[in-house]
Parts: sequence; C-alpha cells; structure tokens
Amino acid sequence: MNNKFFADKNDFFKYDLLLEVMEKSPFLKQLTFIPMLTPMDDRKGGELKDYKPGNRRMDLYEFLKKCLNTGRRDIRQLTKFFSKKTFHYTPYRDSTFFSNKTRSEYFAAIPETALDTALIFFDPDNSLSHSRKTDDKHLTYDELERVYERARDPSLILVYYHLPRVSREALFRSINRQLDHFQPRPKTTFIHDNRIAFLSLAKQARIHADVETILRDYAARIPIEPGVWSPLT
Repeated sequence: MNNKFFADKNDFFKYDLLLEVMEKSPFLKQLTFIPMLTPMDDRKGGELKDYKPGNRRMDLYEFLKKCLNTGRRDIRQLTKFFSKKTFHYTPYRDSTFFSNKTRSEYFAAIPETALDTALIFFDPDNSLSHSRKTDDKHLTYDELERVYERARDPSLILVYYHLPRVSREALFRSINRQLDHFQPRPKTTFIHDNRIAFLSLAKQARIHADVETILRDYAARIPIEPGVWSPLT
C-alpha cells in the first residue's frame, strides 16, 4: 500500500469488498489490516479519482471522496471510518514503512490477537512473489504461509493482487499451485475486475463456502467484470 494512491477507484473497490465480507460473515469479529506501507515516490498513478458510487456503500464513497478533496490521502484516516462499524478494526503499523531489511520481523511481530476470528487483509503494492529475495512491493508465499499457519479459525485471509496482462485463469491456477504445500491446504476464491484481484484463503470448507457465496452475490450486485473464479469453476 502507498498513501499516494489512497482513496482512488481501486481503494473504493477494496474497502467496499472488505466491508461486504465483514458485514455478511457472522463468524468474523475483527478486520486486521496489514498494509505493507511503502514511502511516497515518483511513480505515476493515483489518477483513478473519477468514480461513482454505483451500488456500493454511499458512506464509504463520501468518506473517500472527502479524503481526496481535502488532501488527506493517508490510510490512518481509516481508523475514524471503521470506528463507526460494529466490528473491531485492527490496523497493523499503518504509520510505519515496510522495508526489505525488516520484513522478517514485520510479519513475525503481528500479534496473535490480530489473527483470531479475523479477516486478515494483506495489501502489498503489487502482488505475491515466488522469490524470497524480493522487493518491498511484494508479499512472498513463505510470509503468507507463516501467517496462514498462525491464523486461528474461523479466520479468513484476503490478499490484494495487482493484475498483470496475462490470462486471468492461467494466473489464478498458477497461484493456486503455489499454495499446494500450505497446511491445511487452503480453499481459495478470487474476485477481480480488469485491474486488481483479491485472493481469499480459508482453512475450513464451511468458511470457504460462506465467503464464496458472499463474493458471488457481491459481484452480481455491483456488478464486477469479469467476476469471481475458484478452482471448482
């Protein structure tokens, strides 16, 4: 995550989706946000500011637009917004920059309480990486696996993924294969549009089934193109 892009069109999708899962999932009690925050840089972007509410949450739309219009592009603003919700919001190091030099400590220091009955959301700048020697814009599969193992049922993990220009189904199947050695083998679903995707990982079949229903209903209501994909479809 980079504050340069906070409150843009992708974020509207992101936070509306998180709210959808939290509000429709009776087993989740807290939203744990692991932002992997990176410093502001000279990358072009953040211009996706022209978006409409559509069928998404009006209070979120108004909040994000206010952040844009007042120059408060900072994920710490989310604490104020989520404090009005019925679930507990747990931001992890939302004012500390993520760095390669301290990445092992960064993930190891996530408190156990933040991984209990939680929707655990990873927000790397780009996506997942196969290599252990990666940059600060990626989450590695090893790091994801370690947090996945620590997560207490009925927790759920969501991972942000910036889509490259490749076949969506081929990409998702490739990601799925990288998860084969996780224990227990995660049940997965992807929800995506033409720019970004979110990978859902659940340990229990019951949790997976509930979440997949939520994601499919959400995609049908918005609607999102191209939609939802799972290994069973």
